[in-house]
Amino acid sequence: MNFSTIDSQFVSDVAAEIETLRGRSMPPIPSLNTPKNYGTSKQQGAALVRRGLIWMFFLLVPLGMRYLTRGRELLADDVYEATKKDRRRPVVYLRSFAADKQRSETFVDLINSATSGLFYRPSIELKIFQGLNGNFKRKFGPYIGIAQPAEFPPCLGTSKCYVENADWKKALLWMLEQSQLAVVRIGQGDGIFWELAAAFLLYPRDRILLVIDPNSVSDKQLADTYSNLSANLSATFELHFPERFNGSRVITFSKGGYATLHMAGVLTTLLTGNSFGMSIRKATKSIPEVTSFE
Repeated sequence: MNFSTIDSQFVSDVAAEIETLRGRSMPPIPSLNTPKNYGTSKQQGAALVRRGLIWMFFLLVPLGMRYLTRGRELLADDVYEATKKDRRRPVVYLRSFAADKQRSETFVDLINSATSGLFYRPSIELKIFQGLNGNFKRKFGPYIGIAQPAEFPPCLGTSKCYVENADWKKALLWMLEQSQLAVVRIGQGDGIFWELAAAFLLYPRDRILLVIDPNSVSDKQLADTYSNLSANLSATFELHFPERFNGSRVITFSKGGYATLHMAGVLTTLLTGNSFGMSIRKATKSIPEVTSFE
C-alpha cells in the first residue's frame, strides 16, 4: 500500500472536490435519507429467524444458525432506519469494497466454525463493530456505511445504504458530516485513499480510528505498512506517530495529532483468542462521546 499517494496535492484536490460537492443539492437516496420499500424481504427475514430458533430448539444448531444469520441480514436496519431510531451521531465506516469478502481467520473463529458444523466465519467488519460494541455499546450511535453494489443483503456489522456510482462521494460526504467518528479500515484502492483524506480534512484528530486488519495486511507486511502509513500521513496532516512500532493494528489520535497504538493485554488475548477485537475495545476507551445532533 503506497500512502505516498496521499500527498499535499492529492489532499488539496480532495478538499476542492468536497467544496464542489457541498454546492450540490443532496439527491433523495432510498435507505440513506429517504425510506426504502423492501417488499417482502423483512417478512422473509423474520420467518427465517423463527425457523432458525425452531431448529435450534431441536438441537440442530448448525442449521438453525444458518437460518438465523440469513434472517438477521434481511432484518438489519438500513442507514435511514438506524438513524431515525437512534438520534445520536453515528459512526461512519470507511473501507474498500474488496474488504467485504474477507472473513475472520482467527484461531477461535476457525475452531468455532468447524466444531459447530456451521462453517461460517464472521466478516472482519462484524469483528470490528463487535469490538466497538462490547461494554461500550451505549457510548456511540449507530454504525453506518455504504453497501457494496449488487450485494443484498449486505454483511452484518453496520447499517448500510445503496448509492449510484455518480452519487457515492456526495452520499459519503453527507454521512461524514452527520457522524461523530470515522472508522477507517486500511486497504487497497483509490477510493479508500479519498475517504481517508476526507476524514482527516473534516474531523478532529481524536474522532478518527484507523484499523489495519489481519486479512488486508499480513503480519509480515505490517511493520512496512505502518512505516509507510506513518511517514506519509505525518508529512501531509502534521501527525505524530511513535517511532517504535509495537505490532498494533489499531490507532487513535489526540486532538493534537499524536497517535496511540493500542494492543490488547497478553492475558486478555489468551483468554479470548481475539487480540484484534480486544485492541479495538481498548482503543474505544480513549475516544470521547458525542451524544446528539447539533
